[in-house]
Amino acid sequence: MRESSSGAIKGIAVLNVGLVLFVIHDAVSKALMAHYPLFQVIFIRSVIALPLVLFMVRLQQGNLRLRSKRMGGLFLRGLLSVGAFVFFLIGLKVMPLTETFALFISSPLLVAALAGPMLGEPATGRQWVAVLLGFGAVLFIIRPGSSVPMLGALAMTLSVICFSVSIILTRRLGRTESASLITVYVMLTFVLVSGIISPIGWVVPTTGDFLLMATIGVIASVAMFCTITAYKNVTPPLAAPFQYVQLVWAMIIGFFVWGDVPEPSIIMAAAVIVVA
Repeated sequence: MRESSSGAIKGIAVLNVGLVLFVIHDAVSKALMAHYPLFQVIFIRSVIALPLVLFMVRLQQGNLRLRSKRMGGLFLRGLLSVGAFVFFLIGLKVMPLTETFALFISSPLLVAALAGPMLGEPATGRQWVAVLLGFGAVLFIIRPGSSVPMLGALAMTLSVICFSVSIILTRRLGRTESASLITVYVMLTFVLVSGIISPIGWVVPTTGDFLLMATIGVIASVAMFCTITAYKNVTPPLAAPFQYVQLVWAMIIGFFVWGDVPEPSIIMAAAVIVVA
């Protein structure tokens, strides 16, 4: 079914809010990971975020009904999100913000490729050309001798795969489940997985750092709700290109916070991905 013009505009607007919030969230997470283990940062922010997404369920559904006939799919969606985020943070830890997002923005291309076999929304011939063009640009970014370390390239490849499949699954789950309920199960999976691993190497945070972790928990819950709402109501081919706004914000934040200046070749390859 084709989205109405007003519905599509609303969905894209909500998506852009979520994407900008995620860049801010990731920048703060990168700063925190210089002093704390990855899963500790994830656990504290997820524990803070979970009550907020439960409130969203109450607000959207009028009750706190969390049972579903598709709980397996909801937890799988959560595990894919955990995988995408963990691999993303690993890449973020060893690479500058801009290079990380230059690789991550290739995910819409994979979403377009998967939409046909998994959703029955096949890509057109021109879309396949765009997918192959973007894939070539990604290979150029991670080529031997580039500034991107192999660990970062591998982590971001796995992150893109997990994220892309999660978007497809969100579209399928969204036919019967609310965006807030999907968000709850995603955040609950984050709490369960990080709660098991986070005691390893735990570092007692300072008051200021704890407040930062709590802040990104609030940001994460709002950002996740926005993106899930958008992808639930807007087809992936329409929504995916707007994800490229993250690269612009990543370049701005990376420059002003860490003084990162990406190589011209990275900018050119990222531009090819955006055009694709």
